[in-house]
Amino acid sequence: MRVTVWSRALWLLFGLVAGLFLSVISSQFEATIQETITLAFFPPVVAYIADSVGTQSEAIAIRAFAITDVDYSTYLWREFSSGLFLVV
Repeated sequence: MRVTVWSRALWLLFGLVAGLFLSVISSQFEATIQETITLAFFPPVVAYIADSVGTQSEAIAIRAFAITDVDYSTYLWREFSSGLFLVV
């Protein structure tokens, strides 16, 4: 599980930093989006993280199913626990 969490955490951290950086840039247009300023910053970050987690899980699952003989219950439990660890 350690390798799974570490390999994902780096990309999730990158996505978080990139999202925050883009939020700073978009704050320069505050006058333009003044009415919905709160909503303008958070959806891109949340969407990126959700997409990243889904894409990573999908790629890892397809690779594991194609290369090895997988015990599905063990695999699903490992994925669930890794995701839970990253969320908490």
